[in-house]
Amino acid sequence: MTSPMPPAGGDARPNDAACRVYVRAYVRSDEMEALFDLWNLRMSHARALEADPRGYLEEHGLSGLQVGEGARRIARRIAQHLAGLPALSPDQVIWKIVLKEALEADLDERRRSLTLVMLKAAIAADFARLGLAYAVDAEPPAGGGRH
Repeated sequence: MTSPMPPAGGDARPNDAACRVYVRAYVRSDEMEALFDLWNLRMSHARALEADPRGYLEEHGLSGLQVGEGARRIARRIAQHLAGLPALSPDQVIWKIVLKEALEADLDERRRSLTLVMLKAAIAADFARLGLAYAVDAEPPAGGGRH
């Protein structure tokens, strides 16, 4: 494995704009709730698009089902990012539990990804780190999907 290298002929140090992004990421304390809200918005868009599969964006040649899958993919990445953040309190674990329960109820999402498995593992790790008991059963995703 190689170490990151600076761009050819360039400096590897971040510029001021990059540092501002890093500072915001470091000091942000509402990230769990903000990520959950963003996930919820993207999933509601996905479901609305999938419910009416006509061409929402006909100029792009895609059906509502296809655009809805794009919204799901973004929501999935948000959920995976949220799963990867260690919860610092039981209140923060609640956001992950609510998300896990929503994914458990969504057969299409369970068929498409391992996000639910990741959330279950993250919740178990969070509860262990916080010294709380929580039973999580890992299960493989169901097969298939509509897309």
